[in-house]
Amino acid sequence: MILYGIKSFRSLRVHWTLHELNIPYVIEPIESRTGQTSTSDYTKIHLGQKIPYLQDGKLGISESAAICIYLAEKYGNGKLIPITDINKRARFFQICFYAMTELDAHTLYIIAKHGGSLVKYYKRSDAAVEVAVSEFNKQILVAERWLKNPNDYIMGEVFTVADILFCTCLMSAYRLAHQFPLEIPEKFIAYTENLENRKAFQLASIANQTVAL
Repeated sequence: MILYGIKSFRSLRVHWTLHELNIPYVIEPIESRTGQTSTSDYTKIHLGQKIPYLQDGKLGISESAAICIYLAEKYGNGKLIPITDINKRARFFQICFYAMTELDAHTLYIIAKHGGSLVKYYKRSDAAVEVAVSEFNKQILVAERWLKNPNDYIMGEVFTVADILFCTCLMSAYRLAHQFPLEIPEKFIAYTENLENRKAFQLASIANQTVAL
């Protein structure tokens, strides 16, 4: 098991999942926007030239959420993902996809690319940032209804990959909130703190080293 990728929230998700499942793995310390992902050697491994990327035997898989779900499905033995209840699985996938689209790609990444720390790689756009901030503040209220109690997990009493994806989005939002008017509900602060106290998260943070979006 080889994981390519460090120093990003997206790679942190996979490190975290691997530690929750106690899966031994090798880390290839490839970073985004350093030139490491565009070398000929890495391009042969992953044509998309991005991290994280997981090599599990003959299977290579990209996209952080897909990797985490794959690991839970194959190695979880009932941990981190609903197995038999179709209704719970539907809710699980809804939350996972919501986090990856409405929060990660549709709002937080746009803010970082066009106004935040990644603007030097892309292009500043105050209009894009304004829309993305407004959409985040709208969509996070939808997610707030899923968390009944700040001491619970996003699906209730059981910790799942959905928490890993959702929590890392919140971590990104907290960082951006120092610069942009993101309105993060209070209950998510305690929720995030509780998840960051998990041993697997702390080990994953060390493995991932310093997080950068």
